[in-house]
Amino acid sequence: MPSPFYTKYSQLLIQKFKITFCMSNEKKICTATPTEIFFKKIKKNTQTGLQHIYTWYNLILKSALVFVFFACSSNRTVVNQNPPKQNPNYQEFYDELSPYGQWVDYPGYGYVWIPNAGANFRPYSNNGHWVMTNYGWTWVSNYQWGWAPFHYGRWMYDNNYNSWLWIPGNTWGPAWVSWRQSSGYYGWAPLSPNMGSNVNISIGNQVPTSYWTFVPNQYIASTSVHNYYVGMHQNVTIINNSTVINNSTSINNVSYNSGPKAAEVEQFTHTNITPITVSEHSKPGHSFSEGQLSLYRPSSINQNINTGVKPAPKNAISISNYKPPINEKTNHTEHNANENERHMQPNDNNLKEENAEVKRDKANEKTKQNEFKQNNKSYENKPQFKPKQGGGGRKK
Repeated sequence: MPSPFYTKYSQLLIQKFKITFCMSNEKKICTATPTEIFFKKIKKNTQTGLQHIYTWYNLILKSALVFVFFACSSNRTVVNQNPPKQNPNYQEFYDELSPYGQWVDYPGYGYVWIPNAGANFRPYSNNGHWVMTNYGWTWVSNYQWGWAPFHYGRWMYDNNYNSWLWIPGNTWGPAWVSWRQSSGYYGWAPLSPNMGSNVNISIGNQVPTSYWTFVPNQYIASTSVHNYYVGMHQNVTIINNSTVINNSTSINNVSYNSGPKAAEVEQFTHTNITPITVSEHSKPGHSFSEGQLSLYRPSSINQNINTGVKPAPKNAISISNYKPPINEKTNHTEHNANENERHMQPNDNNLKEENAEVKRDKANEKTKQNEFKQNNKSYENKPQFKPKQGGGGRKK
């Protein structure tokens, strides 16, 4: 039998329950028993309760499905379809240039590269031309490997091995050259190692005479500029009557010599020089078509790999084991003298082909001049330089 305390406590709870229910249901008569009140409340809230049950059911079900999905995916490897490109390093130079030349271990410089481009190869001279871009005068090479040695590093000539050597560098530029000008010519020469981009007069005069290439002013922008090169025997005379061009340009904290100003070149070529914008090439290489230039040009290339492994070419040899091409002359001066003789006395077998190319260039220049006259009424006709038939072209 329940104790008096329990009975009294139970009656108090029932009374409190009835009072609470009546307060929330003022229109109801509070004479119902606790059981009746309980079932009336359940009946009233049945619809709301079912809605809550349905909502919780959906939430629990969705949570279970998400849990199962991640549980099944825990052992799956997710592959990034477009992984970020790691910073390039010298290994890219070593691998990409190996098919086109020989890497040699050179004292004082480490690994340097010698292109398989023939005995008459000269950097920034053979198989290419100048284009005015948003970076200034940019060398556009026709060699497949031209994206690297003409936009990174330095060049030097080794008289002992009668070869041009390219020393890799980590900073991109439109062309690492020094520029000169005289009353009738523009000239340029590859920068040697330890030469900065801002070549002043004293340093510019230290560039070897044989490094320079000169062309009459009006042909600096020609795509066939090689047809108008001046014989190397005139280099000393032109250098003594010329000055160093110091048009320094700085982009992204990198300074370089951008060459002659476009407005000045227009006065000689009688054409409008409109700089083109260099676009990005996604992989090592470059392309130039219909006035559009695309270059692979990371702003900087690391000398070492992030993993700590030092890059190295796979088939490098010692410079002492390098054998120049058979037809290479034994002395740079002798080589230059023979090359100059070829300039003055062209090979008859190639004379017709070279003359035809010169004629095409003249026709193109004449068309450009006519367009320039129409756009510039103040144009004054000036005598044009006429190269000797077949006498100005360098043989490749």
